Amino acid sequence: MIEPYNAVGLIPSFWGIRRREEIKQNIDHLKGLTKAAFWLSNLDIPVRLLAIPEGALMGFNDEVLDVDHADYARTCCIDIPGPETDEIGKLARQWNVFIMAQAKARHKDWKNRFFNIGFVVDPDGNIILQHYKLSALLPVERSVSPHDVYDWWIKKYGRTLDAFWPVADTKIGRAELIPLARALLRALARIRAATPDELLAVLPAAVVGTPEDFALRLRGTRGVYLPDGQVSDDAFRHSVALVRARTVIPAKVDMPRRLDKLLRMDPLEEALRR
Repeated sequence: MIEPYNAVGLIPSFWGIRRREEIKQNIDHLKGLTKAAFWLSNLDIPVRLLAIPEGALMGFNDEVLDVDHADYARTCCIDIPGPETDEIGKLARQWNVFIMAQAKARHKDWKNRFFNIGFVVDPDGNIILQHYKLSALLPVERSVSPHDVYDWWIKKYGRTLDAFWPVADTKIGRAELIPLARALLRALARIRAATPDELLAVLPAAVVGTPEDFALRLRGTRGVYLPDGQVSDDAFRHSVALVRARTVIPAKVDMPRRLDKLLRMDPLEEALRR
């Protein structure tokens, strides 16, 4: 059984970089912020997971200033592993936590290109997972997606689900998704059954918004939520058709015949059984 633990998400200030060496300023800031966060949060239930948000290492100068892609790859982007992830590894060892972070990083096969990569470091300082962002923020983000180099990607990594959405089994486990799924299902049941007045009495004002039209917006919400948190085959295929109409993806994509072979349903199904 996995012992209870806390997860801490940092919300740091950060400096947009123009050279790779400037990342150090952001990492030093994260070290101080982590110390403060543990002082506040590492009490009876220990902190085992630290989440560092997107942009915290490098900022978004490549997007905001529309920097030339190849130039940014050469002068600013990191390698994974590299000196920057080594520093994150030291932070993980110091506080005995898993750390989730993100960076614009090169791939050894594409020196003049960069990807948007999320990565996880374990308490020993080892990188145990890398996820390449599949869909960039299209109006401004210039990160390469696996879809942009699809033929190379599937030749190197395969055409499996894990090739695009990797998962790491850790000491704090994937099983922690089960309580989350159970809580979401309870919230879903309440949204389904409660009256607008009952929800108005318990929801924060930021969630309610304008009280006068809350009942109307609630009816709209009830019309689009997923029954029991599950996606039907028809709804999924309709979503794929919408993506095809707006995005260049391969003409043929191998789709599993059974939806449960495509989606990771085990935490939700376990929650439903309980």
